[in-house]
Amino acid sequence: SETSSQLEHAKVTQTELMRESFRQKQEATESLKCQEELRERLHEESRAREQLAVELSKAEGVIDGYADEKTLFERQIQEKTEIIDRLEQELLCAGSRLQELEAEQQQIQEERELLSRQKEAMKAEAGPVEQQLLQETEKLMKEKLEVQCQAEKVRDDLQKQVKALEIDVEEQVSRFIELEQEKNAELMDLRQQNQALEKQLEKMRKFLDEQAIDREHERDVFQQEIQKLEQQLKVVPRFQPINEHQTREVEQLTNHLKEKTDKCSELLLSKEQLQRDVQERNEEIEKLEFRVRELEQALLVSADTFQKVEDQKQFGSIDAKAELSLEVQLQAERDAIDRKEKEITNLEEQLEQFREELENKNEEVQQLHMQLEIQKKESTTRLQELEQENKLFKDEMKKLGFAIKEFDAVSTQDQHVLFGKFAQIMQEKEVEINRLNEQITKLQHQLKIATDNKVIEEKNELIRNLETQIECLMSDQERGKKNKEEEIEQLNEVIEKLQQELAHIEQKTSVDASSLPEEADSLKHQLDMVIAEKLALEQRVETTNKEMAFTKNVLKETNFKMNQLTQELCSLKREREIWKKIQTVPEKILTMAIDLSKHKPELEVVLPDDALKPLVNQNYVKSFEENSKVSISSLETKVLQLESIISAKDLELTQCYKQIKDVQEKGQSETEMLKKKIVTLQNLLEEKVAAALVSQVQLEAVKEYAKYCQDKQAISLEPERAHIQNLNQLTENEMESNVSLTLRISELESQVVEMQASLILEKEQVEIAENNALEKEKKLLELQKLLEDNEKKQGGKERRRSPQGDFEVLR
Repeated sequence: SETSSQLEHAKVTQTELMRESFRQKQEATESLKCQEELRERLHEESRAREQLAVELSKAEGVIDGYADEKTLFERQIQEKTEIIDRLEQELLCAGSRLQELEAEQQQIQEERELLSRQKEAMKAEAGPVEQQLLQETEKLMKEKLEVQCQAEKVRDDLQKQVKALEIDVEEQVSRFIELEQEKNAELMDLRQQNQALEKQLEKMRKFLDEQAIDREHERDVFQQEIQKLEQQLKVVPRFQPINEHQTREVEQLTNHLKEKTDKCSELLLSKEQLQRDVQERNEEIEKLEFRVRELEQALLVSADTFQKVEDQKQFGSIDAKAELSLEVQLQAERDAIDRKEKEITNLEEQLEQFREELENKNEEVQQLHMQLEIQKKESTTRLQELEQENKLFKDEMKKLGFAIKEFDAVSTQDQHVLFGKFAQIMQEKEVEINRLNEQITKLQHQLKIATDNKVIEEKNELIRNLETQIECLMSDQERGKKNKEEEIEQLNEVIEKLQQELAHIEQKTSVDASSLPEEADSLKHQLDMVIAEKLALEQRVETTNKEMAFTKNVLKETNFKMNQLTQELCSLKREREIWKKIQTVPEKILTMAIDLSKHKPELEVVLPDDALKPLVNQNYVKSFEENSKVSISSLETKVLQLESIISAKDLELTQCYKQIKDVQEKGQSETEMLKKKIVTLQNLLEEKVAAALVSQVQLEAVKEYAKYCQDKQAISLEPERAHIQNLNQLTENEMESNVSLTLRISELESQVVEMQASLILEKEQVEIAENNALEKEKKLLELQKLLEDNEKKQGGKERRRSPQGDFEVLR
């Protein structure tokens, strides 16, 4: 009766254990699903973190650019203040000179009135001889006027040639400036890309080193475990029963191993293909190096031609034919330089393509590494399962030791058959273990080959060599530009010499003082414009300083939040490991329950010793369930906290986007204002040039009149020659004052040229500001894309939350 009650009680406990095992299985599957979701979230968060790191590096680059712009603006402000001081001093000097000239003009007018009266008196008193002399003087004056007209025609032709040369020089200078800006921008982009690639390579090296260390440690652990298993298998007794379940598991293991071997072979084939691609790329890079060397040789040849042209200029005479030949040579050299620049741009594009392809290959290598790691983890888990099965076999053998003695009905032949089958199964398992060991060694060998980053380092060295070659080419271009600038300076010197010769031809001039007040007013107007530009530049510098401070604060906040996220990720990883450890315990309990259900007849014999074990197992399982529920709830709360933090960061990103839009609008308005100012200044300069030409024409007319009067005075009577000499001295003084005025006019023209140069510099600054605005717009577009990606990720997370909520409801 007691045994029957115990048997019934044992059956009831067995049924309860089976039910609980099924429940635990369901909960384990659900927990595995939750784990997979958590893994996906962790991967997404790591990717978001990498994106944030890239954005931080970009923001740091922008801050450095702002600092450089600030220094440039400060230098420009200093230069503007110096120019303003100089212009003020020149205005004061011009005002004092105007007063002196007005007084001299009054004196000259009075003397002219006296001369006109004396001339009228001499005409009335003149005789026939004097009239003949006057006619001869008139003929000489006509001849003189014809000579002057011819000189003016020659001068006009020379001025036209000079203007054409100036226009050509300005166009060439503008082209060279544009080319310099484009090449500088391309160089900056290439350097930033190179820095980003170097950082990625360093990260990859560190990651591969850490993986190699982990793999070596795991290999040692596996070898130790395999040795233990071999020792245990040697110690296992010869007499063990065989189950169909074990044979099925062995078949499953064999199939699984076959699949793994197929995957490994596929990975090896893909790796070989990647190596072939790398070799092809190396050959292409060598071809590009050869092409770069050819270009360098061509540049050296062009530099030699430049030197020859300069020597010819120094030792040759400055004639119109020589200038034409020089222009032809310059145009030919410019065409050659343009071709070489196009070839350099093509080479840079090819380099960018190679870099993109290298990045793609690195990504593929990373994917292969991840696949190898996953396979290793699966193999380790399978080895652990085999160890657990061996332990379970040992426990069952100990429990069934007594039961085997009571099986007297079984014949010795059956026992021999069973023992033979068991020996075959053991041999098959040993073969499987050996295969697993061989696969592990192959995977380790593949990892060692993958960790050898010699190919990547060689590619980096090739890229660096190409960059150095590109820098050499750029330096050669700069040298060519410097040579061209020297040639332009020489041409300017020739132009100045021609202008000096024209000034010597116009030695005796008289000045109209009416043009000087207008020039003074124009200079004052220019001063006002320059002061207004200075104030605008100061305001821009202040706004840029504020933006710099704001961006620095935002960067500090993002760095602090990134550190918090890293700490939270570490805590989540630890909890995940704890959850894995917790998960392994119910699996062991399930396997024990299944073994108990299979071996009912053996338990019937050994019930008195093992009657209280199911109750202990029930309490143990309940305690683990409660602990797992608590850990899951804590993980869910932490996930919600992380999502709230991400939403706050999205809001901050939208605010930053709005602020950047405002800054862009301000920059566009400032650029439009600067363009309008430049147009107005250009119009003013054109008006001044026209006024200067009118004043030159008036001066020439006054010169002719003065020479005519001097000739008439020379032919006058002898008694009045002394008086006329005095008047000639006065006229000479007047001519000296006129020469000084012409010098002053030339100085004013040089100032106008300087103002044109300053306007060109301001145009360049405006172009730089426009380029910066375009770069900011590109960065804004990138931020918009990142925001859209974050929104998509949040939508995916919300969709993933829905099955998790259903899981909680089911629980």
